[in-house]
Amino acid sequence: MIAADVPAWLQKNGVKLLGLDLPSVDEIDSKSLQNHHALAQAGIAIVESLDLSNVASGIYQLAALPLKIAGGDGAPMRAILWRE
Repeated sequence: MIAADVPAWLQKNGVKLLGLDLPSVDEIDSKSLQNHHALAQAGIAIVESLDLSNVASGIYQLAALPLKIAGGDGAPMRAILWRE
């Protein structure tokens, strides 16, 4: 879970995608999904449960390829990293 003021701070600083190694930006049992909605309203995409533990430090390109799920508002995805 992230703090309630994080979405506004990220938007103010030009962040377009938030990737984290947490299963959710909200409490797991949240019914309101306040942070999900705030991030969406700020135009910030979310990648949850992102594991970069085996990736060396450096600058990478990222392709995030979600599964197309009819009527869904989220999906599992394949993250692909590469260096130029």
